[in-house]
Amino acid sequence: MGLAKLLSGFILLLIGVNLIAVIGTSVAGNIQLSDSGDEVLAIASSLGQTANDDVVDLTYFGNKTVNTTTNARASDVNFTRAGVVTVNGTAWNDGGTYNVTYSFEADLYVADSRARSIMPLITIFFALGILAIAVMVGVDGFKGMGFLN
Repeated sequence: MGLAKLLSGFILLLIGVNLIAVIGTSVAGNIQLSDSGDEVLAIASSLGQTANDDVVDLTYFGNKTVNTTTNARASDVNFTRAGVVTVNGTAWNDGGTYNVTYSFEADLYVADSRARSIMPLITIFFALGILAIAVMVGVDGFKGMGFLN
């Protein structure tokens, strides 16, 4: 009976360690902004639409095939949270395609800053709970085998 409890505690510990990685990755994905990578944006009538909404930062706007060093100035290129990009037609050729890189809030992103600061604690408390249960079952197993009083 003691050996069965000891093995149960060990198996519980192994399962818990694997779940910690899954939960930690899920939590990390929900509290970090996503990066668009290098998206190609078509501009028509000085307007373009990004593939994602909830845009919070436009980090690059330019044409990498023509000029890799061109970065947009704030007065020439504007964006809205909905992902609409507006360009100054005199500074940029209207009707062209441009490369754009931006940060956005993914669908599962937690917008509340207080909740984002508390979410990593979920992983820590889960790990501590699994460890405590595994230790309790293991100690009970050692008691059943006569190693502990």
